[in-house]
Amino acid sequence: SLYSLAKQGDAPSLFARTNRHGVPMYALALSGAFACIAFMNVSESFKVVFGNLVNLVKIFGTLAWISIFVTHICFVRARIAQGLTKAQMAYTAPLGITGSAIALFLCIIITIFKNFDVFIHNPTRYNPNFDYENFITGYLGILIYLAMIFGHKILKRTKRVKPSEVDLYTGEAIGKEGQDFVANRDVEKRTNPGNWFYRQFVAWLF
Repeated sequence: SLYSLAKQGDAPSLFARTNRHGVPMYALALSGAFACIAFMNVSESFKVVFGNLVNLVKIFGTLAWISIFVTHICFVRARIAQGLTKAQMAYTAPLGITGSAIALFLCIIITIFKNFDVFIHNPTRYNPNFDYENFITGYLGILIYLAMIFGHKILKRTKRVKPSEVDLYTGEAIGKEGQDFVANRDVEKRTNPGNWFYRQFVAWLF
């Protein structure tokens, strides 16, 4: 993700650099460095801090899925507006916009109420009436998320794109690995028709 952001000019260009094997080493190194935070859990005094960080990561994970579902809904709307059929797609979500809309709604509910217990009286807490630490780590992500969205919109002066004007073709071409995958998938469909249930209702879950 960091590498892609750098390639688009939305992150420092350093993270777009790769070694001779094509590995984005700087982006990978920075991302991997965050894993060292787990060592905080070794110390008893840092377990609370580590728990707060985990809480913050959880909320960002849910917000990331919200972004994915919104993007998918907008993509399908653009595809329909521009007359592209499902047959022209390498893959389509089995439940389409409906599935993404339901999942989006559930993610929003989870985001709002996941840490709602901070408002509930609990005599075992330092502040029994309001758990401000979990409130900050549980809801701060939402403010950062919104600030990043509207901050980018203001700084880049972006405008809303109509579904009929969305660019669906830039970067459409896939590499040899992707072409081989599609070809092998089509061969498997013809030679193993019995796998239809697995492909349609099991494989897409993973």
